[in-house]
Amino acid sequence: MNQRLFFLLSAISLFLAPSASAFAQLGESSDDGVAVHRDLEFATSESKRLLLDVFTPASKPGEPRPLIVWVHGGAWRAGNKNNCPAVGFVAKGYVVASISYRLSQDAIYPAQIEDCKAAIRWLRAHADAYGIDPDRVGVWGASAGGHLAALLGTTGDVPELEQQHDHRDQSSRVQAVCNFFGPTDFLRMQQDSLPNGPIRHDSSDSPESKLIGGPVQEHPEKVALANPITYVTQDDPPFLIVHGDRDPLVPWQQSKYLYEALVQAQNPDASLHVIKGAGHGFGSNAEVSLLVENFFEKHLKSRSSTDQLVAQLEAPLPVPKHLRELFDRMEAANRRSQDVFRALTVKQMNFKPSDGTHTPRWNAEHMAGRQLLFFSQIYNAIDPSIPVVDRNPKQMPDVYEARHPDWSGADEARAMQRVDNFCRHYAHLLKDTRLNDRPPATSWPSLAALLLQMERHYDEHTANVKKKFELSDWPQE
Repeated sequence: MNQRLFFLLSAISLFLAPSASAFAQLGESSDDGVAVHRDLEFATSESKRLLLDVFTPASKPGEPRPLIVWVHGGAWRAGNKNNCPAVGFVAKGYVVASISYRLSQDAIYPAQIEDCKAAIRWLRAHADAYGIDPDRVGVWGASAGGHLAALLGTTGDVPELEQQHDHRDQSSRVQAVCNFFGPTDFLRMQQDSLPNGPIRHDSSDSPESKLIGGPVQEHPEKVALANPITYVTQDDPPFLIVHGDRDPLVPWQQSKYLYEALVQAQNPDASLHVIKGAGHGFGSNAEVSLLVENFFEKHLKSRSSTDQLVAQLEAPLPVPKHLRELFDRMEAANRRSQDVFRALTVKQMNFKPSDGTHTPRWNAEHMAGRQLLFFSQIYNAIDPSIPVVDRNPKQMPDVYEARHPDWSGADEARAMQRVDNFCRHYAHLLKDTRLNDRPPATSWPSLAALLLQMERHYDEHTANVKKKFELSDWPQE
């Protein structure tokens, strides 16, 4: 075997499964004081059992603990949940889980993120059994696992990725993300690779191409769906991103692109640490170990009032029974609108018809903005700690300024879903408000009238947008 081939195989094996020694500082811990719950089935897919391990204190703690979920690497085609490097965090006051997911030879993307989300939902559904605080869930992964951890962080409000497996009544959102050298934008991996890098990322047999089911440069739309940057929004959780500047397998710029997107979205708790001279792993690097420990300590153990409010939003209370039918109808109309907008490009969203009617973007912002304004006014009147949020755009097109002119229709659909989540979460405040009562702080004659109008509002504005598709100057892409 020549030296070049030996180096290539060695490097690829490192990409497939970063060794436990790459995390020695955090991974070395004995089983003393740790109860291990192995091979817990959280889902099945085509007769394949998906398993996870949970590590808890041997003695039951008095209070529920924050959870750190480890996502293994392996180029999405190898690796497993064994030898979890996060186990040492049990002694620091956490519960730890290590999860599995389908590999690319068994199923292409999005199977991997669907499985990871299912694992998070299962852990929340079984929080009481393992002493987990379901409102404080962090995720940590390396390489391919870092990519999936980043996706968990940015896709908490993407319902189309929640359609597989059970416990869909639980949230898959996480409250903190630690991403070690995870890929993000597959289209730029080859251009940023170190000279003589061992992997040809654009080739048909690269790990990235195998993940999406074809050469990455020939399938940019599939690459975009697998890119955590695609889903970045301002309300994403805190991110700690760590990458070596001599990584021969995943260029460090992949982490830079994600960090820049988070900063542009005004995420106040995103940080990038580029480790000089480090490759695909950090060994016993005390600096990196301290970064991770301090990150989870700050964002999972310390709970400000803002953190608690956000956590509440991720575990909505039931809608009062007497309101459920009309709430369901309003939400169904919201989802119908999402289905239409999700397919629209940025250009189509900003299309200004020659007849002087509104752009599709105005319709999207107006529908969600009006619902958010009315319900935040009502909830604020009952509980002043809930702010009134007015994002309803001006009525006249000539004075309209889009809040996010660079958002695609899918981005606007996710915003609609977030508004829906907000309305549903605080609906329990209306338990004493009857359908024929006037809702507080509004001029609506009754709560029923408001809910029915919101249903009509989504349907009418979405119908107006669909009419634009028939115009001769409607952009086709």
